[in-house]
Amino acid sequence: MTFGEYLKAFRKAYGLTQESLVEALYLFDDTFFSGLDTTTLSKWERNVTRPKTAKQAMVIKFAQEHTGLALPLFETMDAAALDEAICRSGLANLLKGKNKELVMRLPIERAKSEILEITPLHRCERQEALCELLADMRNAAHPPQTHIDAEQLRAWSDHPAHRFRVCRYKGLVTGVLFSLRLRVESYRATLLFERPLNRLDEDDFAANDEVFCQLHLAFFALDETSALRLILRAYREAIADQKRMRRSGIVAARNEAHKIVERLEMFPVETLQSEGFDVVSYDAPIETSLSSRYFVESIFTSNGCKED
Repeated sequence: MTFGEYLKAFRKAYGLTQESLVEALYLFDDTFFSGLDTTTLSKWERNVTRPKTAKQAMVIKFAQEHTGLALPLFETMDAAALDEAICRSGLANLLKGKNKELVMRLPIERAKSEILEITPLHRCERQEALCELLADMRNAAHPPQTHIDAEQLRAWSDHPAHRFRVCRYKGLVTGVLFSLRLRVESYRATLLFERPLNRLDEDDFAANDEVFCQLHLAFFALDETSALRLILRAYREAIADQKRMRRSGIVAARNEAHKIVERLEMFPVETLQSEGFDVVSYDAPIETSLSSRYFVESIFTSNGCKED
C-alpha cells in the first residue's frame, strides 16, 4: 500500500473532501501542514509525489485523533491482507546496525524463507528444553530482580492470552518473540520495578476480551529473515488488537534492545541498577508505536514516487 492509496481511502471512508481534509490537517498541526493545498494533496493521493516520512506519520496521528483508532482502516483487514500491506523492507530498518546480541544473521537460505513458520511455543516438541535455554539466555543479561525461571516461561506459554511465538525453519527454531498480556495496573507496576516479573500471577493477566497492555519478554533470532517474520507477526497482532491494547513496553538489558525500542519511539520509564547490570523499562501508547517513523516506513511503499 502506498501512502497516497491510504490517504485517499481514509478520506473517503470518513466522508472528507480534499478541501476539508486540508483544512483539518492545518488545524491539527499548522507547522507540519503549513502551505498544504488541494493540489499537493491530490498529488499525494495519485502517487505523483509523497510527503516526507515525518509528515506521513503526522497524518497517521491526525487520523488517530479523528477516529479514536490507533491505525484507522487497518482494523478491518484479515491476517493475509495485513501481511500483504506491511512492507518487510521497511521493517528491516528496525534492525539496522550491529544487533548480534539479538539477531545473529546466520546464513539461512533466504530463497526459501517461505518455509519459515510461526507457531505458538506450546506446540513445539521440545517446549520445556527451549524454555530452559531461553530462561538461561535472558537471565544471563539481567540481575536477579528481573529473572524468570523456565517453569514460569512454560506456564505462561500455555496461557491462552499471552503470545509466545516461535519461528521455525525445517524444524529448527530460528527465532522467538514472547509477550505477556497484562492488566493496566500490573503493567505499570512491572515497568516501575514495583512488581517483579517472577511474581506475576493469574490476577495480573488480562483476558482476551479485556483492555490490556503488552509487555515484551524476549526477542532473539538466528537470522534477519526470522527476525522480520516475528516482528511482522507482532505488528499484525497489535493492529488486530488496537481497540483493546492500550500500551506496549519492554524491560531491556541488552544494548541492542535499547536501540530497537528507541526506533519504535518507546520512552524510558525507570532504570534498575543492580550487581553491575543496568536494566531499563520502556513504554509507549499503542498509538505512538503505530505512528513511529519506522512503522510508517513499513506500511507505506514508495512506489517510485518522489518526495516533495
